[in-house]
Amino acid sequence: CICTDAGEKRFIPGSAVIIHGQKKSGKTSLVNQIKNYIKEDPELSNRAILLNFSNILTDTGGVQQLECFQRTFYTAIMSRFKHEIKRCHPDVSQMLRDNDMKIPNLLHPDYRDTWPVAFDAFFQDFYGMDNGRHSIILFMDEFTLLCTTILSEVQQFPEKASLNNIPNFIKTFSQYGFIQIII
Repeated sequence: CICTDAGEKRFIPGSAVIIHGQKKSGKTSLVNQIKNYIKEDPELSNRAILLNFSNILTDTGGVQQLECFQRTFYTAIMSRFKHEIKRCHPDVSQMLRDNDMKIPNLLHPDYRDTWPVAFDAFFQDFYGMDNGRHSIILFMDEFTLLCTTILSEVQQFPEKASLNNIPNFIKTFSQYGFIQIII
């Protein structure tokens, strides 16, 4: 996810890292070390917009909300993005204000049927304006739990087969240029 180019550290847009292992094998500790490395390096921390999901399933409403996972997840990304730039990246907040660009609330009734379009449009516009100065890094813990829950639901309720498409967001986010750390 990080490379050095002519002595300058930079993130590799669209990259994804999957950390897999036994329970209690240190996966989350490793990810915390990665986060700390980024936060402690001024060059990287100025560029990294860190969005953390400590448990991707429960952070998006759990099994009860699995049917609307994608909208809930994308809304949570927008919310965390807004919070992170306000907290750590005033330059991004200013850039959005200067360009009269608002972060859409995907749960607002105006976006009832068009929330995916609003999400796409926002990040296309953001990356166009940002010119690669920042990288959005998603940390998603308990991904295996999400996948096993999906499999269990589909086995128990075959009419929910469309849930199998949920993990496709990895490909979609890579196309946006998001960097993904999946645990």
